[in-house]
Amino acid sequence: MATRRRRPLGPKGQLVATIIVYVVCLGFAFAAVAAHAAAAQSSYVQGHGIQDSATVLNVDNTSSTSKGNTTWSAQVTVQLLQPVNGTTTSVVHVPYEDNSNDGDTITVLVDPNDPGYSELPGSPNTTNAAWIWLLVFSVLMLGVAVLVTRRTIRLFRQRRAARGLGAPSGTYAPY
Repeated sequence: MATRRRRPLGPKGQLVATIIVYVVCLGFAFAAVAAHAAAAQSSYVQGHGIQDSATVLNVDNTSSTSKGNTTWSAQVTVQLLQPVNGTTTSVVHVPYEDNSNDGDTITVLVDPNDPGYSELPGSPNTTNAAWIWLLVFSVLMLGVAVLVTRRTIRLFRQRRAARGLGAPSGTYAPY
């Protein structure tokens, strides 16, 4: 049995595809900005955080499984021994499963600008790799969006010419 060849998208279908590509590109760009903000905060805390001892109040481990690979992270609520900017409790963001028990004493780095956020010394919660990859995907999607936009414009011009309308006066259509 012969396979049927799929009919290419018409101008309206191509326009919808173009819009979808731009939305995906914007999604990657927004995700890159959010990941950059998280990486910047983590980097700041690792470099300028206020070191303090803290008592563990609660450990909330979270797992995420994708393609058979499980990654863990944790949010540990702690009571700071020395208040930072008047704040006595903080949430420690840990990039792996944390096995601390309630009542354990741990060393944390507290964000001086946001004392409710802290990390373990030497364990940044997030790195620059995530936002860089998202930015690369965003730029690649922008390249695809430009190519799809060119094709969409060409299809609309061909349709206009087929109807005998031609291009509007004073315009040049190099495509």
